[in-house]
Amino acid sequence: MNIDIRLLKKCILFFVTFLLAILLQVKVFAETFPAILQSSDEVSIKSKTQGQVTKIFFKEGDLVKQNEVLAIIDDEQEKIELDSAKLEMDSAKIDFEKSQKLKKFISEDELYNKEVNYLKKKSAYELKLYSFNNTRITSPIDGLISKQNIKEWATVNSGELTYEVIKPESLVIELDIGINKSRKLKIGQSLKFKTEYEKNKNYDATVFFVGNVIDKASGTVKIKLKLENKMINQNDWELKPGSLVQLEI
Repeated sequence: MNIDIRLLKKCILFFVTFLLAILLQVKVFAETFPAILQSSDEVSIKSKTQGQVTKIFFKEGDLVKQNEVLAIIDDEQEKIELDSAKLEMDSAKIDFEKSQKLKKFISEDELYNKEVNYLKKKSAYELKLYSFNNTRITSPIDGLISKQNIKEWATVNSGELTYEVIKPESLVIELDIGINKSRKLKIGQSLKFKTEYEKNKNYDATVFFVGNVIDKASGTVKIKLKLENKMINQNDWELKPGSLVQLEI
């Protein structure tokens, strides 16, 4: 019986390679897909009023806390009106409380009118307080300012974008893939990817969502992966949100 030694060696080599790939959990026929690295939480902060920016406390690249004031829009008029409304509310409150103590000596109508007046003044004060607070541009989350769209002494309009804030420590990758590829994925499965600036280094991301609705136009389904980012130095992170990555599936 004649045996082709070279063919036998090739078969053995292929079998050993394939076996090692399985043991090391390497995908022999893996493909790479381009995607964008994103923050898991991104917010756009818009101005709630119109006016001139008088103070800027934080700039692009700074870390901020939730509810921290990032900038102030001219509040001189609002402060005057707020102080006046508070004086009127406090005066109406004192008058009403005195009337309550003397209710045996005054009519019910008079007491009612005192109460109504106080409630009106209180409502007016709350409206002025709301307007005053709108001159403060605040961050709704803890995070990193990824974009600053305003300058000191510039005028902003109501609804205009002022800042964008992201959470750099928690990242996600979203992309659309073919239905056959998606069926091979499981929640909790780890996939490897490389970045455009670290092409020789592998990173891991965990699948946490596999869509079950096929896009009619592309015939693909959406998948999402998550990973934690590491801070290297102050305000500097190992992975850069917005960068291009190549995901291996």
